Amino acid sequence: MKLSAKIFAKVGQERITQYTLVNDHHMTLRFLTFGARVQQVRLPNATGFDPNLLLGFVTLEDYLHQPGFFGAMTGPLQPTETNVSGAWQNWNWAVKTSQDPDLVITFSLDLPEGADGQPGSRQLTITHRLNNANIWTIDMAIQTSASIRMHPRLVLPWLLTADPAQTMMQAKLTIATQPTAVPKQPKVYPAHEYSMAAADWQLHYVTDTPATRIDPFADIGTQNNFNGILGQPHVAIGIAPEANSHAQAWELPAGETWRHHAEYHLGIRHES
Repeated sequence: MKLSAKIFAKVGQERITQYTLVNDHHMTLRFLTFGARVQQVRLPNATGFDPNLLLGFVTLEDYLHQPGFFGAMTGPLQPTETNVSGAWQNWNWAVKTSQDPDLVITFSLDLPEGADGQPGSRQLTITHRLNNANIWTIDMAIQTSASIRMHPRLVLPWLLTADPAQTMMQAKLTIATQPTAVPKQPKVYPAHEYSMAAADWQLHYVTDTPATRIDPFADIGTQNNFNGILGQPHVAIGIAPEANSHAQAWELPAGETWRHHAEYHLGIRHES
């Protein structure tokens, strides 16, 4: 088990840091302090092929100028609902790390009054934990001093084909215990367990939220460049927790804390 850090980019006096967690099976998680982004998820297949299994970028410029907020903690409202310069994905979050014996990294953001365009102050934390069973847990918490409308979302765009030039529409998707066709447009499902498999990798997701948004990224075009490879529509499947089945903003009362827990279990796919 190993945890490391390095400077990813500098913006003025601000340093954006990349953190890497690697377990004994070489499952690798990489994060950026900018927006508390999940940048990479890797697990070598049986031949040692070790691609990034998330759709994302390798430079800060790409994250700033390419479409989408892949892997970032967005809020308080979605960019499509309002464009606030203080949105959470635009901040450089603080970090604490530990090993106990799992690898643990916690991102935190303490926002003063109105810094994110909403009344009151905010305290946000996202804790990622990686163990040697290839289980990655995510715990999020948001506390506010004033009642606010919010729509937090952490979208992880899974690329289990390991190739941005391929579609994920043929992936095997199971919701609860029901095999389900990958939707052609974003859709919200009221279930707590999801499984997905394509190429050499399989993924199991468990959440405590009442709904999950599955997004096949139909709006990605062949002009989008992902680390030197042109993408296409349906290149990845995004998984994001939702607080309600309508995927709409909701009210968090003053003094209360919203919490979310999720688990991802990543493995090598074995055909039956």
